[in-house]
Amino acid sequence: MAYLNQQDSFINQAWLNGIRVCLQQNMLNYLENNLLASCPEIKKHGFDSHTDCYLNPDPSNPEVTFCRLPPQDMTRVVWIARSAVFEPAVWSQFGQLITHCATQIFQG
Repeated sequence: MAYLNQQDSFINQAWLNGIRVCLQQNMLNYLENNLLASCPEIKKHGFDSHTDCYLNPDPSNPEVTFCRLPPQDMTRVVWIARSAVFEPAVWSQFGQLITHCATQIFQG
């Protein structure tokens, strides 16, 4: 919901729309295959799917990725996530994103 409230301020709308669809589709697939999943399991799966969706929200368009967002959009993502700053899993996800993007930069 936080992204929806801020959607007009994002420069890269393709990325924003892509992650929304990716996360929804990912959750739908999970729920269809795990009909008896508990609420904590569903929450964990939803949270864990964010990194992949941020990095590859639209497999048909690999140029749309967190690593290629304008700095203003990256800053906005961090700002929106600030409410979860004390969650270790959030730090882990940011670390994964930064590592992936840095690797892409250094590999050219």
